[in-house]
Amino acid sequence: MPLTRRAVLKLGLAASAATALPGRLFAAGYRVGVGHDTDGYNATRRALDASGEWPALNVAGKTVVIKPNLVQPRPATTGATTDPEVVRAIVDQALADGAAGVKIVEVAGQGLVFTACGYDFFRTYDANGRVQLLDLQQTTQVLAPVSAGMAYSAISTSDMLLQPDVVFVSAAKLKTHTDTVASLSMKNLFGLPTVDKYISYLPAGRFAMHDRGLHQAVVDLNRLRPIDYAVLDGIWAMEGTAPLFGTPVRMDTVLAGRNALAVDRVALSLIQLSQRSVRHLDYGATAGLGPMELDDIEVAGDALVPRSLLLPRLPPYVEYPRVSPATFKPSSGQKTTVGVYYVQACIRTLDILRLYEDRPVVDLIRTLKPYDNRAPGYEFITWDGRADDGTLAPPGRYAAHFRAFQPTAEGRPMDGMAWLSVAP
Repeated sequence: MPLTRRAVLKLGLAASAATALPGRLFAAGYRVGVGHDTDGYNATRRALDASGEWPALNVAGKTVVIKPNLVQPRPATTGATTDPEVVRAIVDQALADGAAGVKIVEVAGQGLVFTACGYDFFRTYDANGRVQLLDLQQTTQVLAPVSAGMAYSAISTSDMLLQPDVVFVSAAKLKTHTDTVASLSMKNLFGLPTVDKYISYLPAGRFAMHDRGLHQAVVDLNRLRPIDYAVLDGIWAMEGTAPLFGTPVRMDTVLAGRNALAVDRVALSLIQLSQRSVRHLDYGATAGLGPMELDDIEVAGDALVPRSLLLPRLPPYVEYPRVSPATFKPSSGQKTTVGVYYVQACIRTLDILRLYEDRPVVDLIRTLKPYDNRAPGYEFITWDGRADDGTLAPPGRYAAHFRAFQPTAEGRPMDGMAWLSVAP
């Protein structure tokens, strides 16, 4: 059975009350501006002004890089892509504040879709040529380190994004999501990795970052290139089989603020999902990327008008593995234990893999648990450091990786992993 909204509620991912929220909530260390208007440009300007945080970016003389969500050649009214009027409001603000240039960037597996998404007017928008539409794939790519990465220790991306004179703006789209429950500001950075470096190594054929644990990879991307300012387009949102083929929903709302995780938490309130429903938000908060609770955020500007969105079929809810000890010495008889928590019944497998950061291939070292049915609850599995053929795995870094499906084996899988090391 798919994970329906009712099932989400039973898991403790409760929706908020279906009433209009005031323009200001409990004030703390984070602030998110709300703009409510039928026009994307006006709603964005209202959200920018309400946040009060844009001036702190000091964009004068810098390059402002705006990353919209343009994953398909479809207009914003379908709920699939970022409204160009939302982006135009950001561009105008950046130019008014003296930005040296504005680059609107995207990379899509099937090719750039600026024209179909209504972005061509930006090509001649500024008489001084300061506005540019840019394919990230055509810029210089580098393998950049990720500090304390959950799924990656390094990620290949555009060198331009990492320059000190760049102000990075996420202009995401408000959508439900078949893998992460919702696609918001932090998830928008999934468009930053070098496409041809992340071809899936599994038969499902997905972008390979799904295969190490999508929620974990989202956190790594936000560590790789933190968002300086987040704008979330909810003029037309999307529900159902999103983020590509769902149903558009008119919400006439734009959210904005300097902390992307805070913007995303307010978005969960807007679409009536609890703060526990999108796991990478909690993982990011634990990593210090933003607030853990809505009460830590000041919401300013126009009133939020919550609306429940229909959720897609979701993968089973499983927490990523934990390993103890994370470093052990099998040659001395030591073992390690992998623990996984299954919130729902599922079909799962658990493997020990050797992963590489410069290519998407993997080496299967040991299958600790083959595909089998698992009831909800904890599972603890011991690894003695041996490969499937009985030999000791050589010293190095490995990953405990699970993959879980709904009990019917229908729908999308959930993946997750934890690093561990074999000592010499």
